[in-house]
Parts: sequence; C-alpha cells; structure tokens
Amino acid sequence: MASAEQPAGALEAATIHYRAFPRAVWGVVVLRARQLGANTIIAPLSLEHHTAAGGDLDLVGATLPERDLLGLLEECRRLDMALVVALELPASPDAGRLPAGWAAVL
Repeated sequence: MASAEQPAGALEAATIHYRAFPRAVWGVVVLRARQLGANTIIAPLSLEHHTAAGGDLDLVGATLPERDLLGLLEECRRLDMALVVALELPASPDAGRLPAGWAAVL
C-alpha cells in the first residue's frame, strides 16, 4: 500500500525462513506478511536443506514437504506477491562441491 512516505510500486519485503515452518502453514505466513504491508517475500535457499540423500536436488518437496520451493512460489503467486530467492552458498570453498543439479539452478 502506497503512503505519503512511500511511492506506489515501492518494494516492501519480508524475509521468510520457510524451512523453519511446516509446509502446511506457509500460506498463512505469506498472508500475514502481506497483511503487514509486504509485497515481496525474500526466501533464503539453503543448499543443505534442498539436497536430498544421494545428493539429488529437491525443489518440489518430493523427499520432504519443507523442500517445496515451487509450492512457496505458488503461495506467493496466489496472494499476488513477488518471491526473491536468496541462494545461501557454503561458507567456505572447502565445504564441498555443489550437489547434482545445482549448476542448472545457478
């Protein structure tokens, strides 16, 4: 919502660490951010969280519902909110190589 201090179309973002919430409540969390004035969700994406056993990439919740990044996108789209994904890379180069499939994401 635009105000005297903020022009229409300005970015009001809320960071949601979606992996900290059960998948079933993401819609409520996104809705609450919208009710508080956000029009954009920033979602930190962890390599470790989205890497399933065997090193496979899971962005659809096939191995764990809280890995369903596409589901989070749908929740944002349903509420007419933008989604910015902030990729969290390993802290050091010694942390290992990127799991299979991550090169396509980058």
